[in-house]
Amino acid sequence: MARAIHRLGPVTLKDYPVDSTTVITKGDMLWLDTDDVKPAASFTWDTNIATTQAAFNNLFVGIAAEGRASGDAATTIAIDVNPESVWEFDQAADAVLTGGLIGPAKASGDALENQKVVECAAAAAIGRCHVGVTSSATRIQCTFGSARHTASANANAAFGS
Repeated sequence: MARAIHRLGPVTLKDYPVDSTTVITKGDMLWLDTDDVKPAASFTWDTNIATTQAAFNNLFVGIAAEGRASGDAATTIAIDVNPESVWEFDQAADAVLTGGLIGPAKASGDALENQKVVECAAAAAIGRCHVGVTSSATRIQCTFGSARHTASANANAAFGS
């Protein structure tokens, strides 16, 4: 798996709390678990991919702008929450049109991928495809809508983030 890469656009970094045992890799999709952020793979599975993606959408914060090892002394991590940032991610083997809706892909077993996206329904979407791709493409450029950034198109965008 290739690492997610910031390709273009402005970056808005916000520091969020993180537990000392949480491992985060730069480019991970992160969600807010009560009072700290965690990578997508640690999100609790709920019935199927669409239901899990929709629940993840409600708590999606943004993309990790830095990595963090378990036991790291830092108590916060910088997260890009800007809806105009364009990130390049691995993607499931589907053709996605420019503007197509994307969400975290399903990992083996019942879990979400930290750095892989797939086309999905509106209720489950956390972003959009920035440049359309064919089914043979393994990488996709996309923008994301944080539920914690008021300029985001995410219906869950909240004040006071």
